[in-house]
Amino acid sequence: MSLYQCMKLKIIKQSDNIVNNIIESSFEQPFFMFINFMEVHEPVSMYEVKNNINNYMDIAGIKLISENNMKKIRTGYKRSLEKLDQQFGKLMKFLKKLKIYENTLIIVTSDHGQALKEPQKYPFYGHGAFLYDEIIKVPLIIKFPNNLKIEIKEGYQNLTYIPSLIENVLDGNYIDSLTRKVTFSESFSGPPFKSLLEQNIISRKKFEELMNKFCYPRKAVYKNGYKLVINGLNGEIDEFTYNEKNIDPKDKKDVLDDLLDELEIFKGTEKFVVRK
Repeated sequence: MSLYQCMKLKIIKQSDNIVNNIIESSFEQPFFMFINFMEVHEPVSMYEVKNNINNYMDIAGIKLISENNMKKIRTGYKRSLEKLDQQFGKLMKFLKKLKIYENTLIIVTSDHGQALKEPQKYPFYGHGAFLYDEIIKVPLIIKFPNNLKIEIKEGYQNLTYIPSLIENVLDGNYIDSLTRKVTFSESFSGPPFKSLLEQNIISRKKFEELMNKFCYPRKAVYKNGYKLVINGLNGEIDEFTYNEKNIDPKDKKDVLDDLLDELEIFKGTEKFVVRK
């Protein structure tokens, strides 16, 4: 069976099967469970199912997705979120029925978000390649055993710290080990333009042009409300914002230099250009 099925204009991604299998199973305590729901991963509309490479053609500027079709995608995204919320509710009821909800550590998050052609440097539908906030800022909900409330530090959370949080909780250490004053994100991929080349939609010359324009390593640093994203091939600035609003690097040279120093430390010995 494929990941999703299209039935009566609905996209089914098997979350019902996942939840039902869990509810019908028994568990020996203690147990660890990782569940990866695909509900809000594209495709979320029938338009995408029928035009599965249009998002790559859109960013390539070959065939733009109309605003009418983007509305269909955004509506499908909200509908998928509602479905996901229902499935999550079923799992919580199941844990309560087993009388283990109170003593369970529950973490809800996502590996990435989804850009829906927001007004960025490159209005984009999808994920990967870029480090726009719509893609890398994701929900993070944590319920500690016995509904314990902990003091959250000021700063940024990063998903890479979740394993250490779980270890701390197992050791009975309920402190905020997720928050840092500085955090980073990185991307080394790009839109899969190769599929357009293989299907003879674009020429080799156009493929190389798109790869050079979009497919380069990026690193982002967040600190004190500022965000800086750097092109790792030439050190040029992709994004420089304060509280999600674009700012001119010339107006905040001291801040820019500080963020570049942070990125220099983060990249280590990697061949990534951080140019001042």
